[in-house]
Amino acid sequence: MGNVKNIPASVGERLKNIAKQSGKTFDFILLLYFQERLLYRLSISNYRDKFVLKGGLFIIFLNTI
Repeated sequence: MGNVKNIPASVGERLKNIAKQSGKTFDFILLLYFQERLLYRLSISNYRDKFVLKGGLFIIFLNTI
């Protein structure tokens, strides 16, 4: 990210660009981003072996591949 002064604004702009390119709403892309970041943070935590992907989160993951 180099010299980016405002990282949250930069991420927001990139997500808006993705939404525009994909034809999906910004809210939907933002939701996917939050879920992906949550899963990433769980995957690197000390408790990663204690979680199981199931239910709605798993279905959303499958539909976005």
